[in-house]
Formats: sequence, C-alpha cells, structure tokens
Amino acid sequence: MVVRINSKLPFVIALVAVAGCRAPQVIADPYVVHDIPQIETFVAVLPSTPLAIAPVDNQWAAREPTATLDGQPYVLRVRGRRGQWLAVSPVNDNHEHCAQRHDGLRGLDLHLWIAAAAALPVLSKPKHLVYPDGTGWQLHAGVPLGPRVAMGPAGGELRAVQTDDYLTAIEAQADDVAQTYALSHVPPAVERPDAASYCLAPGTRLKLGDGELLRKQAAAAPWAVVVVGAPPTASGVLVELRERCGCFRVRVPEAALQTGGMGLLGMLAGTPAKGFVVAADTPLWWPDGRPAGVTTAALSLTREIGPSAGRRCFAWSLRPWWRLAPKLAAQAQLRADELPLCLEPNSVRRAPASLPAVWAPP
Repeated sequence: MVVRINSKLPFVIALVAVAGCRAPQVIADPYVVHDIPQIETFVAVLPSTPLAIAPVDNQWAAREPTATLDGQPYVLRVRGRRGQWLAVSPVNDNHEHCAQRHDGLRGLDLHLWIAAAAALPVLSKPKHLVYPDGTGWQLHAGVPLGPRVAMGPAGGELRAVQTDDYLTAIEAQADDVAQTYALSHVPPAVERPDAASYCLAPGTRLKLGDGELLRKQAAAAPWAVVVVGAPPTASGVLVELRERCGCFRVRVPEAALQTGGMGLLGMLAGTPAKGFVVAADTPLWWPDGRPAGVTTAALSLTREIGPSAGRRCFAWSLRPWWRLAPKLAAQAQLRADELPLCLEPNSVRRAPASLPAVWAPP
C-alpha cells in the first residue's frame, strides 16, 4: 500500500483496495521537532501562507489560492523548529490574539509546518506611549508590524501598525520586534476605567498626538469610552477605543459623541448534516501513516478521497463554506485549499439526518 506524492502534479491519494481485516499502518514520524518552546509561543502569518504536512519541499501544502498580500493575518502556535521550517498548530485557546484564528482550522489540532521566513514581524512585548495632550496607545505583544518606513526620533524604526479597525505608525526599538511572541497582560500605562460609552459619529477625526489615528473604514461608527477625570479641552474629549490588540486614547469633538444601540447578530440556524461525522479527541493521520494531530470538536467530513495505510481519508478544506458543496464530493484529487486527513475506520460514522441548532460544521 503506497501513497505517491508528485510535486509537479496535483496531490493525488492513490485509491487502494484495503483488506477489511488489515490493521492500519503506524509509522514513526521521521521529522523530529527541535527547539521546543518552554512557554507557549505564537506566530502571525498571512492568509496566503502554505500549510505543509511535512518540512520538505516535495510534500503537500494547502493554501488559500485567492488570498491577497494585504489580508488579515492569522495566528498559529509554535511547536518547535526543524531547519528552515517552523512546526505549528492551530490556536484553540480562549486567549485574545491580535491576529485572528484561522476559521478553516477550527476543531483541529494539527501538526503542520510553515517556512520560518513566513512568520511576520510582530511586537515582541507590550508597548505604550502617552503624548503630552493625554492621547496615546498601548499595544499587546503579537501585533503584526509593517516594514520600516523611516527612522524615529529616538533611534528606533517607524513601522506601520494595523489592528482590527485602525492604522497608525509606532517607533519600535530593535528588541521590540520579533517573529514569535508569548501572550502578555495588558500593561497598566493607560488606565481603562469603566465610564460612559458612546458611538462616534461616522467620519469623526481621531486626534492622536500631533497626528491622526486612521480607520480602515472611515464611514464606520466605532464605540468609545470617555476617560474619567479628563475634562474636555479645545482639542476635544479624551476617549478610549478598546480592541483585542490594545487600546488607543484619542481626542474627538464633543459633538461627535452619540448614544445608540448595537443590533444583535442573528443566531445561526440548524445546519443539515451531510457525509460523515467524527467525535472530539479523535486521532488523525497523514496519508503516509504519520500522526497528524487530533480533533478538538465534533466535525463533519463531506469529501472522502480514498483509503490509505488502512485508514479512511477525507479532504478538509481551509474554506469552511465550501465543505458542504455537493458537486465537489466526487472529485478524487485534492484542491489547493485542502488537507488530507485520515482516520481509523471505526471512528467515522454516517451523519444523522439532522443535527441540533447548536451544532454546525466548524
């Protein structure tokens, strides 16, 4: 029973007749992970980054073929290094990272590899700055940093910073920048007291130091918290804009503070089940018999691509909305956005006719 991988052609898992009594093949993983971090360490990568199943150039790597270079970065946990490769896994913790989690990897704890050069430069530790007018910012470790645009007045590099909603530049010293980071607590430099919240009028200019904090969507109406004990000045009211990446203190015209409500997001309806389902904590394997990880939630598998090493194998798309497309079910080859996941035959069961509303394919 052989799985052949040809780097010049689309990845194909050979459809092999498997005797029902044959035990699944188990092999030792030849790709030993080195430099295992002593504490949890993370990287931020672009959505176009290939996710390889092994740290060699001729092995399969899934990627998002339509991703752009300015797409929102996502976070991965670092398991170690092997040469010019980083061993990584999806992030399934409850902590807040500045980079988002990869929606296509939810419910999986996979043993993946990325080129070490794909890790984006990030803020290696919490950093804050307060200007004389009371405005300022505090940013958490892990905020992705853009390339250097100029040298700063304190001898550091001026680098672009892009959070969920805002754009600015900060001066970063050499030890502020790294390719990996550990989680950090919010620094106490800028207090975050409970205070009245307002919706800012669309298009409101956000004064930050001698410049302006830019918004990705200028017409958006962000929520702001008025800073207690900071009376209005000719430059406006001091407010905080709070994000998972940190907090910005800016001044805005008092007339820009508006009251309003946020509409509730509609709840997802029940999703019809298709194909097969597997339970949480189910071991996963790559087609060549190496351990691939484990499921962390009940998952729906819709595209079986043939057995390998005595196991049933399925195509797992990095695009969650594509998994339920029935026209794709008959394709035997993996697409660029798919990973091959194999399971012990007795861990796969046919999906029920319907599933509760609280369940949905990740």
